[in-house]
Amino acid sequence: MCKTRKNIVIIGSGKVASALSKAFSEKEELKLLQLVSRNRETGNALAKERKCGYTSSFEEIVPADYYIIAVSDNAVKEVSQAIAPYIRNGIVCHTSGSVPLDILDNRIQKRGVFYPLQSFSQGVTVDFQKVPLLIEGNTPETEAKLHELARIISPHVSSVTSEKREKVHLAAVFINNFTNHLFTLGSRIMEEAHLPFGYLKPLLQNTFEKITQNESSPETLQTGPAARNDMETIERHRRLLQEYPDLLKVYDAMTDSIIQNRQPYKTK
Repeated sequence: MCKTRKNIVIIGSGKVASALSKAFSEKEELKLLQLVSRNRETGNALAKERKCGYTSSFEEIVPADYYIIAVSDNAVKEVSQAIAPYIRNGIVCHTSGSVPLDILDNRIQKRGVFYPLQSFSQGVTVDFQKVPLLIEGNTPETEAKLHELARIISPHVSSVTSEKREKVHLAAVFINNFTNHLFTLGSRIMEEAHLPFGYLKPLLQNTFEKITQNESSPETLQTGPAARNDMETIERHRRLLQEYPDLLKVYDAMTDSIIQNRQPYKTK
């Protein structure tokens, strides 16, 4: 006999709300009751896609077991304050990596964090079976309930404090946002040479395969002129970038960082 389904309300209609609502709506153990968004266009469209209720008014929020606040980081506090008068018994959690648990309004008795450690892009499907979910609750009971919910969509669930989660988020910015920016800069250099960025994709893929398949620190996999302390090549690169001072600043900063942190270089 099927257990009683857990009822969920999602507040927000952006990329995280879209991905989570899809993951929840695909599980028989869960029931996505309602999507709440002040953006009527995106909110109503997402609710129709997920076949759930929709409202733009916090006063019309329905009773649920879980309320997931999936909005921008700087809006979490405001949203929790706005919904606090209408929450009777459910758990309210936000999905931010950098926002602490205690930003949620303390009028809400059961508060938590449900942070998917993943980058979300429009039109890109996320497989939550591969996504770590970092959980925190204001009480052991609340945290246990959030673990129950998280394990329905992912096998990778851990309890992480606000302090540690903030550091995880910082690390994620380095390995995701900053690397993507480096890809952008590399693409511009290729454009200047009238060459396709596609030439670099096998190298890019190889780099990530080495990192994900190797159990040792990425530091041990570092290659290139800075890792070899090859100053002749570095100076040639610097001369090429003289006309692009912004790129030169990035090149110098990254090169200096690699030299300062490098392991003894091993030739292959």
